[in-house]
Amino acid sequence: MSDSFLTINHLNKSYAKERIILNNLNLSIKEEEIISIQGDNGSGKTTLLKILATLIFPSSGCIKLNNLPLEIITQKYRNMIGWMPSGSTGFYAKLSGLENIYFFAAFYNLNTQLLNEEIEIWKSNELFKNALHKKFYLCSTGMKNILLLFRALMHQPKMVLLDEPLASFDHETATFAIKMLNRHHKQKIIIFTSHQEHDVKTLATRSLILKGGQLV
Repeated sequence: MSDSFLTINHLNKSYAKERIILNNLNLSIKEEEIISIQGDNGSGKTTLLKILATLIFPSSGCIKLNNLPLEIITQKYRNMIGWMPSGSTGFYAKLSGLENIYFFAAFYNLNTQLLNEEIEIWKSNELFKNALHKKFYLCSTGMKNILLLFRALMHQPKMVLLDEPLASFDHETATFAIKMLNRHHKQKIIIFTSHQEHDVKTLATRSLILKGGQLV
């Protein structure tokens, strides 16, 4: 494994002078690490993930992924990221799960045959299988989230960012999701947030706590 696949130096994020979310945060992650980030509600976990996903900008600081700086945001940087938001959002409501997958796969120019082979592997999970041909707005929360997890992984990103990825899954689907994450973590890093101690112990190779705007 390489020394530092992701480096975060002196990262700050505030929305007003009296509301500091991230405070001089520093972090170094090696390739193939699976990092859990825990913390109280409002501690900045989702904010950190959104900054790494280029959805919001930091107030200051330096981030490099595989030596590519966040400051120079390019499609190349974004293609290296797999993002799963919380809240079961991010797909087109009136398209089926499968139609959504093909829609987003086109952005990454994914090989259709390889994509279909991956879909067949995931169809061993009943929740995923049932979600494929159902319109997204009719899917249960668990169905929506297993589709979002698939999208986050399907283009083999270098950094996978997951906000409460297992929260809505039953035991069987959570076990399947952890299996898929472990299968996909080679030559990449995974960062996820969770309030569930079992998820952290089962999946993470390193656990961090976000408190006072810093990781401890």
